[in-house]
Amino acid sequence: MKQTILSLAMLAFFAISITSCKPEKKENAEEQVEETAQDVENATEETVEEAEDAAENVKDAAEEGAEDVKQAAEDTADEVKDAAEATAEDAEDAANDVKESAEKAAEDVKGKM
Repeated sequence: MKQTILSLAMLAFFAISITSCKPEKKENAEEQVEETAQDVENATEETVEEAEDAAENVKDAAEEGAEDVKQAAEDTADEVKDAAEATAEDAEDAANDVKESAEKAAEDVKGKM
């Protein structure tokens, strides 16, 4: 009889311990699910922020690149203009030199006649 009572007591103890573990495991599982959901939400927010930052950086780089191209085009146009003006001045000087040489040659021809 003692053995039967002890066996029943042990069986009751095991039953109580098993039933008391189930809610705790369920609560742990719910906590883990909530933590995982929060982690996923945080990761999503961080990813969105990083993507927005990257997009802003790309936009800034594109604007800087466009400004650099514009500045380079303006500088090149100024250099071409200056070169054209210098060439025009050189051509005018050459034309004047040719004219003076022609006049001098004409005077020399007249003088010899």
